[in-house]
Amino acid sequence: MVKEDDACRAEIPSMLTQKQRDVLVYTPQCQQRWGERQVEGATTSLKTEDIEEFLKEFAWLKETELVRTPVSF
Repeated sequence: MVKEDDACRAEIPSMLTQKQRDVLVYTPQCQQRWGERQVEGATTSLKTEDIEEFLKEFAWLKETELVRTPVSF
């Protein structure tokens, strides 16, 4: 029963040493996968045109997004 209780307990960051907290902060919580999912038998990959189209549509800032609001002093 003790082992089950230990498995259910969470680490409390304030009780960790600074070094242990740093390790938790700088450890990625998830992993980014680029490109398409690899399906068994499939050999297609992203084409340069597809990547450029994505960047133009979603990733690059548009002119209207770059406009700053005037600051009054």
